[in-house]
Amino acid sequence: SIDRMTGTTGSGSNFAPFASSLASYNPKLKMAIFIGLREDINKSGILKTLERIGAFGYGADATTGKGRFQVLSMEEINLKELGSDNPNALYALSSVVPEKDVFENIYFEPFIRFGRHGDVRANGDYPFKSPVLKAAAGAVFVSDRPDVLMKSYIGKAVSGLSMYKDTVEQGYSLVIPMKVEND
Repeated sequence: SIDRMTGTTGSGSNFAPFASSLASYNPKLKMAIFIGLREDINKSGILKTLERIGAFGYGADATTGKGRFQVLSMEEINLKELGSDNPNALYALSSVVPEKDVFENIYFEPFIRFGRHGDVRANGDYPFKSPVLKAAAGAVFVSDRPDVLMKSYIGKAVSGLSMYKDTVEQGYSLVIPMKVEND
């Protein structure tokens, strides 16, 4: 019998198969990855890193041969050039914790980040952080402030998530300027 709560047939050293979902993409699909870099970061090092990750696979099932990809090209772009010439909003490329009292309206789908500690704390008595509510990737932030609309990224860091006082969750996202009709 299968335990519907755990999705397994048992535990311990006995044979215990488990459910696994698989998402497949069309082999001709081309995806884009946006990476924000400081001026002092070596771009060739980023390319080499992405090629290595693609060769070995990415994600929890990489050891089973999944998550592999090939880097076809890498080009430097200015995200502001992708967007509107006269923006009144920003489009978030990843999940984000918005700053308080900065935006007139925010259109988003909620995303809850259940974070874990890394390094030595991952195996300690308290490996998990408290959940953080974020706006999911694709959120739209409307503002009439030019200083806000000229930013390359938005968001804020969140602290107070753990018994470890120095724990921080990064809530920043790269953004693309856009025009939203307000009718």
